[in-house]
Amino acid sequence: MLAMARAYRAAGHEVVLAVSDLNAARFFFSGDDFPLLQAPVLRITQHPAAHQGAALNFADLLWRLGYADPVALAAATEAWVALLAQIDPTLLVYVNAPTAVLAARVRCTPTLFVGGAFDVPPTLTPLPIFREAVDPSVQELAMLREAEVTENINSILSRFQQPALKFLGELFPAEQVRLTTLPELDPFGSRLQEQYVGPIFALPAFHRAGWKNTGAGTRIFAYLHPQAPACESVLQALNSLEAEILCVMPGCPPQWPASFDRIAFYAQPLELAFLLPRARLVITSGVATTTTSLLIGLPVLSVPRTLEQHVVAHALAQTGAAKTVEGGASVESIARDIGELLEVPNYRQAAVQIAMKYMVVKFENNAQLLVGE
Repeated sequence: MLAMARAYRAAGHEVVLAVSDLNAARFFFSGDDFPLLQAPVLRITQHPAAHQGAALNFADLLWRLGYADPVALAAATEAWVALLAQIDPTLLVYVNAPTAVLAARVRCTPTLFVGGAFDVPPTLTPLPIFREAVDPSVQELAMLREAEVTENINSILSRFQQPALKFLGELFPAEQVRLTTLPELDPFGSRLQEQYVGPIFALPAFHRAGWKNTGAGTRIFAYLHPQAPACESVLQALNSLEAEILCVMPGCPPQWPASFDRIAFYAQPLELAFLLPRARLVITSGVATTTTSLLIGLPVLSVPRTLEQHVVAHALAQTGAAKTVEGGASVESIARDIGELLEVPNYRQAAVQIAMKYMVVKFENNAQLLVGE
């Protein structure tokens, strides 16, 4: 969103940001001097029944985050309506803000979604299940969630004399969606109506580092979160390798650099343009790092932590350019996966095919192109 905000301002537009975390926004947007407003928060007053495991689909995700509570949803929507009335925007550009979209529909404010595929569902019903193999009872529960969420949204639209949704995905019209990912990484499968614009890069590099070994040795780049279930096992497997390993890990436990002394740890993001072209493998949880790796033809070992990362990792595995580490994986099995990704040429070939497909696309111009639409 930083790239989009800068591009809109450069084109002569006034940009106002409504954010959920003002502290984080002031850090990432420091020096840009955009007006920052506190985004309304959906606070649940009627907690839904206890549920186990990850969300079933996009509707169930909304249901768990407060769309099961019509009172809380109405309060949050009304707060967004008031905020939009105060700003009176010509256009609402959003990512992962469904209640803002609902308020914009109430006010008939034009909207544009710019973000990852996980954050906006496909325009169809019933919505896809996040997992592959599910029994009929799970499918039925997911459909019930979708019906309940749609009903709660329609009750608000009715209160403001706006047409009801025929199905939940209609809240996010395909013509208003710009997906900042590759079709290969869309957890819902490649879409026919929505437009894929690819990644949008904005944040400057925080630190520059280089490989010590500039010869023919094996170089592995990792960007991991210490709370990923398999993180410590991955580090154990890496530490046993005859390879140069750089690992970006914000929040790294203080004892880990000494425990895994063959790995060079960094607490801040690194300039990938100086590292990835000389690497042979990337190990990461993040969707952005995965995308960057594929665009230069590098295979990936995915270590997912969040639901989004899990479903994207599944899509990524289907490309043949990656393998996925699950939470209970042993150090031995992780070491085998790393060995296969390094030695079996099919993984690299699949990644190179993806890179060649997009080699003529200039993703760095995406923000300006979207502003100019």
